[in-house]
Amino acid sequence: MGSQNYPLSPDSVIIESILFVGNDHTRDFILSREMQLREGDPYDAVIAEQDRQRLQNLQLFNRVDLQLLPGEKGVILLVLVAEKWYLFPYPILFIHERDWDKLSYGAGLIYENLRGRNITLTGNAYLGYNPSVSINYRDPWIHGSRRVSFSVSAYYKRIRNNSTFYRHFDEQHLGLSVSVGRRLGFYGYAEIGTEYRRVQVPEEEGASLSENGIDQLPALALRLKYDHRDYYVLPMKGWFLYGYVQVVYNGGSANYQMAGMDMRRYQPLPGGLSLGVRAQMDASWGRIPVYNHFYIGYSERVRGHFKTVLEGEKRSLATAELRVPLVKTRYIDIESEDKPWSSYMRNLPVGCNLTVFYDTGIALVQDQSWSTAHWLSGYGIGLNVQLPYAEMIRFERAWDSRGHGEYIVDLKVWF
Repeated sequence: MGSQNYPLSPDSVIIESILFVGNDHTRDFILSREMQLREGDPYDAVIAEQDRQRLQNLQLFNRVDLQLLPGEKGVILLVLVAEKWYLFPYPILFIHERDWDKLSYGAGLIYENLRGRNITLTGNAYLGYNPSVSINYRDPWIHGSRRVSFSVSAYYKRIRNNSTFYRHFDEQHLGLSVSVGRRLGFYGYAEIGTEYRRVQVPEEEGASLSENGIDQLPALALRLKYDHRDYYVLPMKGWFLYGYVQVVYNGGSANYQMAGMDMRRYQPLPGGLSLGVRAQMDASWGRIPVYNHFYIGYSERVRGHFKTVLEGEKRSLATAELRVPLVKTRYIDIESEDKPWSSYMRNLPVGCNLTVFYDTGIALVQDQSWSTAHWLSGYGIGLNVQLPYAEMIRFERAWDSRGHGEYIVDLKVWF
């Protein structure tokens, strides 16, 4: 697969037809609905690249390329895709909270492109740390031109409470959530979600909203997102904006609210470099149960203080990261023989980037002031290695503000 430029200028070239090649499983309309370019439009290289990036960010394909061929009255736009393997029965070895000491093990099944319609169905069960059973279904586009999405999830989880305000104990979560959303243009999303949770904690701990240690919590949430990143695996250009508001009910005065925002900008720099910056804030109001506290030190961390835990009803984080390509993404073939699975072992992406970063963050209880708090801060360097199917593995060396160092091995891009 490869790209090819048509010799005529974009203003003089009309797209005669659009052909999709390589999508043996994926339906054509799944691809065409992501594209701004249509038959009869003038060819625009900038818009074409945006279309290619959106197709790549569907995460259905190892690789997406565009080619132009001469037609009778203009050009034929070829959209060439290399499909991934979509159905995975897999063993689970799960790392909780970015801590290699907190492992779970089990089995799961994921179908990432059900019926060729970009529908995702997953089910898994695992033991070990925080054992869980869950099933999830998501269809990002269920109603043609109305661009409506639908998702449903059911779960049971036993979670080890990480609060620093109580001794450690197990929480039992049983829940069902349903969300309906709408896509706004090519980059915006709005979603309304409902959820019912039954949370049980030891009665003697006094950590629940109810007197018997069992909280039954219906909730309603509004979520908004704008996602204009060039490449989700390792963004180098664009914006990501996310915000949510959630109201949780437990009867009477025990109702509480949560809200948050996440803003990210990826600014290209000369020489192929990129500067990514992120600002995140979460807050809550009312009587907040311990299982809805915000933390730094688990899923969200400050590099340089990777294992330091902060807890509260509000949280803020910020980071800046310079990304330097060492090996630009290239594609390799593991399987060259003509076998049924061969196409899924070709056009596999690999690459490598150097990063230089700075992180800071704080978590506070409700009556604490942001201005008087002691923020955790750290800085360092890292190596991001892009791998097929695993996306990214990171090797980092970080230091805190006093110069104490630590090594970090983690999965996926930091933000």
